[in-house]
Amino acid sequence: MVFVQVALDRLDSRGSKVADYLLVIDMQSDYVKFATGLLLVSSRIFEKRRASCFTNPDLKDFLEGNAAKSLEFIGVDGNGCVKASILAAVKENYQVSVDLSAVGVANQKKFKKTLHKWHSVGVIVEGELS
Repeated sequence: MVFVQVALDRLDSRGSKVADYLLVIDMQSDYVKFATGLLLVSSRIFEKRRASCFTNPDLKDFLEGNAAKSLEFIGVDGNGCVKASILAAVKENYQVSVDLSAVGVANQKKFKKTLHKWHSVGVIVEGELS
């Protein structure tokens, strides 16, 4: 599961940049259940069946249609879907950031390589793993 904060290239009525939150759900299994007490902050939910959320054309259309320029990622598996989605976003020419305090990592040794790759392609890395 990947959560994406999108900075949209438009201003609200007060002149502030508009941001939106998207939830991308891994549909590789037919069973999806949200955690009890999870507060959904967006009605924009996109499904994915592969590691990268950019395999969903509806997500790509939404981002392009809203002139999104930058994306911030958080998610469950820093070496899996988060990694794949971040690298795909860079390839799509988005400005990309990730908040490590909100990324899960099971294999710390492998994640060192992931982190190095993110830095090498210009991903803005914030926070620390908890």
